Amino acid sequence: MSYAQLYYHFVFATKDRLPLVAHSWEDEMYRYLGGIIRGQECVPIEINGMPEHVHVLLRASPVIAISDLMREIKANSSKWARRIHEPKFGWQRRYGAFSVSEEGQMESDQLPGTLETLIQKPKDRLTRP
Repeated sequence: MSYAQLYYHFVFATKDRLPLVAHSWEDEMYRYLGGIIRGQECVPIEINGMPEHVHVLLRASPVIAISDLMREIKANSSKWARRIHEPKFGWQRRYGAFSVSEEGQMESDQLPGTLETLIQKPKDRLTRP
């Protein structure tokens, strides 16, 4: 049997980096993102962000390509956000994907820090999906 522990930190932004994720429904969005991730046989660890971008720390399944996972996350969450909260909602086409250690520490010494420091929110505001 094969064994894999694949941890990734994703960052993706709203269309034109507009502040479309309102504080009133951001936690709901993060929970919804967590559900999409679980639906792809991955494990969400931390999800949070700002009104114009989102950070996701997850353990990925070895059976799904990163590009396929991000397509599912962004397509399903944007449909949900448009239907429920913001009719003009959309994500930018591109995203950042970084391999991280189990503790969420960046592997590259050019990108130090944990998800908490990259999100710019205190730890008690991080959403655990």
